[in-house]
Amino acid sequence: MNFQFFSPTKIFFGPLGQYANEFDGFGKRALIVTGRSSAANGSLGDTIDALNQNSIAYEVFDKIEENPSTQNVQDAANAGIDFGAAFVVGVGGGSPLDAAKAAALLINNKDRDASTFYDPSPFTNKTASVLAIPTTAGTGSEVTPFAILTRHDAQTKGSIPHLVYPDKAFLCPKYTATLPKQLAVNTALDALCHLTEGYLTSKANPYTDMLAEGGLVAFGGLKGDLVSHNFNEDVRTRLLLASTLAGLVITHTKTSLPHQMGYALTYHHNVHHGAACGLLLADYLKIQPETKKTQKILGLLGFAGFDELKKWIRGLLNSTITLTDAEIERYSKESYEKIQKAGTHPGDVGLEDIKKIFYGI
Repeated sequence: MNFQFFSPTKIFFGPLGQYANEFDGFGKRALIVTGRSSAANGSLGDTIDALNQNSIAYEVFDKIEENPSTQNVQDAANAGIDFGAAFVVGVGGGSPLDAAKAAALLINNKDRDASTFYDPSPFTNKTASVLAIPTTAGTGSEVTPFAILTRHDAQTKGSIPHLVYPDKAFLCPKYTATLPKQLAVNTALDALCHLTEGYLTSKANPYTDMLAEGGLVAFGGLKGDLVSHNFNEDVRTRLLLASTLAGLVITHTKTSLPHQMGYALTYHHNVHHGAACGLLLADYLKIQPETKKTQKILGLLGFAGFDELKKWIRGLLNSTITLTDAEIERYSKESYEKIQKAGTHPGDVGLEDIKKIFYGI
């Protein structure tokens, strides 16, 4: 048995104010990368307070889009370069956090621009430091090194091939209190898919398995709360913990078919990322060669079978999407190429398997 485990991000859980001193030591000028909702949920104000306590000047870039494009990240990086930012604070859901990581890479490499993100040649300089403050419980981006951006040139989403770990992550469940209920459900499904896919990939190891199983147990106890939209502080706390566990898992295992397939639903049909992955999850489990693990997943979640899991997810989303035969053919071929390149599916997966999953939605 050979494996490695590395997690350099230091995690702080609780009110941000009690960790204000942790913002010190990264420089005296910061770029805050965020979206529009951070002002309403209190995270932006708390971040500014922490910076002020350490006499750190800041610039706020609050124009991050949902599923940010490479150009959107370039705009954020330009704001940081113009301001002379020494480090970046990402505040928000997966989109602002991923954008913050990618922008930090450009801020310290002014000879490169966002059009070269998907060029595998390494950047000359290390990234600017990143502090991450999540305001959703889904992506786990606060502990992963990945930055997933929209590529209009390729009509898809994809992670840049350059790894950027946040130096520190600050988790506070109060920032998820104002999330729209359906968005809270969608992001929770994203975390569930991270746990499930990570548990099943060919890159899983004993440490990631323990983390994934812990997260799946947490989700099993929250099934009813997600259905009833009960997002009290205890539920939000457990979802945030499970989401971060899932982020630690996929840092080492990466994701698999539901994510590779779900990008097409998001890009072409505007389906929320978490919902897109969730729509594909149960049928993906059916083709898994790791049957012992898939049965363990069902047991930890408290489902009798794949169809019961599928029914639960459909009830959470209360919607479906209809794809044409031509769309399924196109998306299946694209997903097949991606999964072969990624090499994360244990065993062989055929084009017809992928088509069957798409038809299942």
